[in-house]
Order: sequence, then structure tokens, then C-alpha cells
Amino acid sequence: MIPAPVEDVRTTRYLKSTPGALYRALTDGRLVVEWLRPYGEDLAGATVEPQAGGRFDLTRARAGATLETLSACVLEAKPGQRFAVTTALGPGYRPADATTPATLVLDLHEIASGTRLEATLMQGARAEPSALSSWDEGVGTLDRLASGLHAET
Repeated sequence: MIPAPVEDVRTTRYLKSTPGALYRALTDGRLVVEWLRPYGEDLAGATVEPQAGGRFDLTRARAGATLETLSACVLEAKPGQRFAVTTALGPGYRPADATTPATLVLDLHEIASGTRLEATLMQGARAEPSALSSWDEGVGTLDRLASGLHAET
């Protein structure tokens, strides 16, 4: 069997917030709703269990006020360092029914001015346009939110 082609999107951003505060904003469902806008859409809710095998669910409102939940599995959760999720698996590493699975890896590196955030979105060739297409606006909001937070210890 020949594997399907993949489309990886990589981006790097330099933020003023600390890696610990950014990690908290990445893993607190109430804060995720404030900054993450997949495909440019507002979220109605987010559930994040920041441990390997944990739940990462994003609920977005669709036309007609119906709710759609995108479920994912946390692959890796290292406070202040890395957060990775995939839609190929559900919580507890259970296989998922994702038609176009994707994996998002966020690496946080402490630098003198704050944090270097490296994001990698790995997806199949038939994936929708990248959720990172609306990334810049969200990351700016993420940095503003995180700058007012204390790092998780």
C-alpha cells in the first residue's frame, strides 16, 4: 500500500509571554475559546485534559445554531515546552473516524524576549484549507491573554 501524500504547515512566531503562561492558555478550555478560531470560526466551547491520552474537544457553532464538536486526543503535554494533539485518535488513544486526520504540534522555546512558538500542522492531502490560515489573529490574542496569566506550576 502506498501512503497518501501529506501536507505539513509550519510556522514560527515570537511572543512576549513566557512559555509557562502560553502553555496555560493552550490547555485551559476557557482560554482556548477566547483565542483559537479554527477556519476563522468562533468556538462555542472547548474541553482540554492536558495529559497524554486526554481529551481535546473543540465545539463550534454551525449555520442554524447547530453545534459540531471536533474531538482529538492529546499526544503530548509538557508544561511550558510542548503540546501536541491529533484528530486521528480520540480520548484514551481510541481510534477516531476522522475523514482527514491532522496532528498539531506546538513547541514553546524560552528566549530573552519571551517565547519562540513553533507550530507544525500535519495533515493528509485531502484536508480542508489549513486551520493555521487564521493563525496570526489567534496567536496575537493568545499572547495578549497569556501575558496576563501566571504560569502553571
